[in-house]
Amino acid sequence: MLKIIFSHEVRQLLKSPATLFMLGLLAAAMVFGIYNGTRAVERQNKSAVVAVADEAAAKQRVLDQLVAYERFTAERGIPRVFAPVNHAPPRPGQSPQGTNAGAVGGELVKEVAILPPTGLAAFAVGQMDLQRNYTLVDMKNKFNMSDNFEIENPLNLMTGTFDISFVVIFLLPVFIIALTYDMLSGEKESGTLALAMTQPVSLRTFMAGKLLSRIALLMLVIVIIGLYAMLFSGSALGVLDDPDAWVRFGLFLLATFIYSLFWFGLGVFVNSLNKSSETNVTILSGAWLLIVVVLPALISLTATTAYPAPSRMELKVAMRDASIAAEKAEDDTTKAYYTDHVEMLPEKETETYLTVFLARQDALEKAVEPVFAQFRGQLERQEAIVGWFQLLSPAVAMQNALNEISGNSTDRYNAYMDKVFAFQKEWKQFFTPRYLQREIMDSSMYDDFPKFEYGKEAPYVVLGRILLSAFAVLLISIGMNAYAFLRLRRFGVRENS
Repeated sequence: MLKIIFSHEVRQLLKSPATLFMLGLLAAAMVFGIYNGTRAVERQNKSAVVAVADEAAAKQRVLDQLVAYERFTAERGIPRVFAPVNHAPPRPGQSPQGTNAGAVGGELVKEVAILPPTGLAAFAVGQMDLQRNYTLVDMKNKFNMSDNFEIENPLNLMTGTFDISFVVIFLLPVFIIALTYDMLSGEKESGTLALAMTQPVSLRTFMAGKLLSRIALLMLVIVIIGLYAMLFSGSALGVLDDPDAWVRFGLFLLATFIYSLFWFGLGVFVNSLNKSSETNVTILSGAWLLIVVVLPALISLTATTAYPAPSRMELKVAMRDASIAAEKAEDDTTKAYYTDHVEMLPEKETETYLTVFLARQDALEKAVEPVFAQFRGQLERQEAIVGWFQLLSPAVAMQNALNEISGNSTDRYNAYMDKVFAFQKEWKQFFTPRYLQREIMDSSMYDDFPKFEYGKEAPYVVLGRILLSAFAVLLISIGMNAYAFLRLRRFGVRENS
């Protein structure tokens, strides 16, 4: 009997112009969402490509000058010399800045540390509209690199990006409400429910058939358009042959199904209250407003109130104060710097401009580190509060899950910046000793410069981040559906019951 009811409901839904319009609208919204998301990813990738090309060209200019100087000295049999800091182009035969490790690693050459997009980056913009996907690494203090912000229209930041995650979190529940608010109340008000119950079928089976038919149609649209979105964005970003992208796509479908199940369960529960269709749609609309709009805002307000992050202006002021203090005490700063790097002190060292600059950067990092640690610690505490309170709002849990699946989550960006900071230490360890010991760099060393690589996250890492929230929403959905079906025992099938 369940199969008969299911097939009948599918046919009825497909005959309904309103249902077809809603499904078409959902498909159109997802298509527009993936177009917007793909465009955002392509824009970021283009910026990273331009940065890589610019830095490669700068490195090549330095290398060309160095090769010309090496050829000049070799032809004349004269020794190469260490070039002091000089921003003017070298004269013919003059030692270029490419021989000076401090000038090369501190200013002339930068490594572009790129955070590669995942195969599903276009599905949920997440932190992408706030953070760049690349960082320029040199020997300056690491906090200059922390200002890694993307330039975006403030209105777009306020309203959010219309991507697939927006469609799933905000619009999908509206379509589900439209499909479920009168599953029983509409039948009861038209008098067909009492007639249907004269057949050898229970009310639970009747409801199950209507529910499963709606879930099947909606998920079919999501899977089909989701595959199109995957092919569209994957071909544009060149990730269709990446197994990681398809694993993330599977996680996206799973998360969307769990989120949809919650809203379908809510629809069944409201129908089990035996109210009119008008009352049902009012209750469900209020629930949508509470769960999707009000609770996320309250959770965010709670997090920022409980753990207010220090203003970035404080970080800038601390950096400026530390820089001024270092300038006022350059002698002491340089001595302390050499004390920390005594093994690299040459026999006859003179305090040059670049040495003092490096010492100043070192002092600045030490002075600003506590402020930066406090700033980041408060942000992590805010994220922790959101992580716990997301159990109150499936919309928040879904947003966090989609950000993780797309690779645009706060956790992934923090992990990326941690690797950038670690790489900068490696960069400084490569150039600083060579500069302090006045080692004359040659062209063969340029291939040995440290290179940044950000490896892929294993699928279990992503799954581990979303498991708690997904499992919680799934339990709530199953519990709500089970309770609603139990309530159907007391459901009156006649209009006056």
